[in-house]
Amino acid sequence: VSLLLGVCLLQDVVCSGSIPPDTFKCGVPECGMSRRNLDNYEDLPLIQNGKQTQRGDFPWMAALYKKENVTGLWEQHCGGTLITPHIVLTAAHCVVINGDKLSPQEIEVGLGKLYRDYYRNETTAALLTVREVVVPQRYLGPDHLLALD
Repeated sequence: VSLLLGVCLLQDVVCSGSIPPDTFKCGVPECGMSRRNLDNYEDLPLIQNGKQTQRGDFPWMAALYKKENVTGLWEQHCGGTLITPHIVLTAAHCVVINGDKLSPQEIEVGLGKLYRDYYRNETTAALLTVREVVVPQRYLGPDHLLALD
């Protein structure tokens, strides 16, 4: 995320120095590979009768938070995926509201969170500011649904 400044959560890449090196100890051998065994159908997580996620199971998952106009509180707005040490990929409609692109100051990203509540104190989580929001020039709504933020 033009904001994550080196947080890839790989075993050999810990952090940029702004996050303590022992923050993420998830044991994930490579980016995009879960600690869970998803080869077995029985182990596939479902919403109904699913299995509880543990810290570190999916370290590349990002929560996108937006400050609500009425309350002034940060609320989870969308999700995303950490695809490089500096980029979170999300849907373009998450960063374009009523035709206007959100500014970096209007978004924060949570990594390592088990709970979606922005204000819940989690020692394994990092809340990060956004440096840049990138939306394809041709984004016209539902026809172009990707953005790099």
